[in-house]
Amino acid sequence: MVLVHLPDGTTASAPAGTVEEILAGLSLNPYEILVTCGGELLLADDVVTDEQVLVTTSIVHGG
Repeated sequence: MVLVHLPDGTTASAPAGTVEEILAGLSLNPYEILVTCGGELLLADDVVTDEQVLVTTSIVHGG
């Protein structure tokens, strides 16, 4: 399982997969969340393996 630190300060666990799959499984919008692992920014199609720890940050965008 992947440990995910959520923007609200809580943590959740999710099965390994792509960043997009993990966010979808946690009902998080990938257009409103940045995901990092070990200080590196991850893209939606990056594969995350078991035992990795992700940090999510909520972003606000406008036009």
